[in-house]
Amino acid sequence: DTNIPLEETFRALDKLTADGKVRFVGCSNFTSENLKEAFDLSERMNHAQFVSIQPNYNLVARGIERDILPFCQKNTIGVLSYSPLGAGFLTGKFRKGEAIPEGTRFDVMPAHQDIYFKDALFEIMEGLRSLAEESGFSMVHLALRWVMTRPGISSVLTGGRHIGHIDQALKAATAEDIPDELLVRLTELSFKAL
Repeated sequence: DTNIPLEETFRALDKLTADGKVRFVGCSNFTSENLKEAFDLSERMNHAQFVSIQPNYNLVARGIERDILPFCQKNTIGVLSYSPLGAGFLTGKFRKGEAIPEGTRFDVMPAHQDIYFKDALFEIMEGLRSLAEESGFSMVHLALRWVMTRPGISSVLTGGRHIGHIDQALKAATAEDIPDELLVRLTELSFKAL
């Protein structure tokens, strides 16, 4: 909560840890500046440190590679990324200029359109579509597997509204069938998202 001083937050988290009510503490959606400030503050106060961060990360949202991932790797902070399919953007359901399918996240939560419906991101998504058609893997499988194999990512948080979504995530998590060359091409394709 940005309205609460970080020192107060850390005192509460340290007490919860000391009392055995929580084992470890982490943060979500911190900027690199927030994370560095929190890390330095917890060291100065000799309080429990964040052991994990939960950021948005996928083929079209790679900003954490600039500063958060290097900082986390240097300081042994786990990265539990979320939204590996970009709120469904990378599933193949959407095309630039076409109607948004009813019941999808972008229909139900239109504010997500402001995040993902950008020309450069549509280019990446269409490139993903082409690579999927060329390779025979689904867009979902490629996008999930790409995130799951990225350096510095400890775990990938996936969600699903039905069992098929969970099955797709499990298949991607256990698959070793996507050639490294294809993962490299996905990385190059998504370079605009940095």
